[in-house]
Amino acid sequence: MPPAPPARTLLLPRRRWLLGLAASGLAPAATACTPIRLPVAPGGLLVREEQGQAQGVPVTLGQALQRRLHCPVSTELMPQQRLIKAFYEDFEADVLIPGLPQPFGDHSPHFVPLFKVAAHLVAASARRWRNQDVPALLDRGGRAALPLHVTYGPGYNALAQRLEAQGRLSWVRDVGTALRMVAAQRVEFTLLSPTVAYANVGAAGYREYRFLPLTQLEPLETGAAVSQRSLPADTQARVVAALRAMAKEGDVAEAFARHFPPEVLEMERPAVLSTLRR
Repeated sequence: MPPAPPARTLLLPRRRWLLGLAASGLAPAATACTPIRLPVAPGGLLVREEQGQAQGVPVTLGQALQRRLHCPVSTELMPQQRLIKAFYEDFEADVLIPGLPQPFGDHSPHFVPLFKVAAHLVAASARRWRNQDVPALLDRGGRAALPLHVTYGPGYNALAQRLEAQGRLSWVRDVGTALRMVAAQRVEFTLLSPTVAYANVGAAGYREYRFLPLTQLEPLETGAAVSQRSLPADTQARVVAALRAMAKEGDVAEAFARHFPPEVLEMERPAVLSTLRR
């Protein structure tokens, strides 16, 4: 029996047929690829600029999203206020990480939970406070500094209102300012998650602070906000599905492990770590 012809010989007629369809305009169109804009702001989840390129957890997640979508994902570095305006007002951004489920004005983006963060009472390391001292510090302790535009959910907001009503709260413009005031002992404490604190002060500065868990506050679920105003509906669905797969299949945990040392991640509550490992 003569040997069978090579497979490429058998495929040639089909290839000519497909080429003929393409030439006639009858071939099925390839899936459109919409470039995704995921701007990032300095600080936050270790976002920074290195050699002219943005780096950090959101950037690493953007790279994972690009691999899953097979579409380009840009991660332009911009100030926080400009980023918020680009996403919620000008609709010039498509994905926001970290994002929250609450609407902003008349814009209600899709929300994909990716991880949780837990606020801690952050004091100067020179203060020898212990976990059991936290209730008294919150009820009748000294002054606190809290950054504007930061929240850890309803419990945190209620606590901030109580501190303000007692005349014990200074609102400051950013996380770095709050931490510097704590280190200089101009205030007794601030309320932040260990990951946010580490992202702002780095490994050396992190050791200047003591982190005490706030067991009365639930961890805040955060993740990615996907615009319903800047992307076509089918692209929105693809992005949301890809982000959900990233959370489920370990991309989020890998991004955090790449940028944060284990001791910082372990400071977060077990619920946070279980979210990252799911």
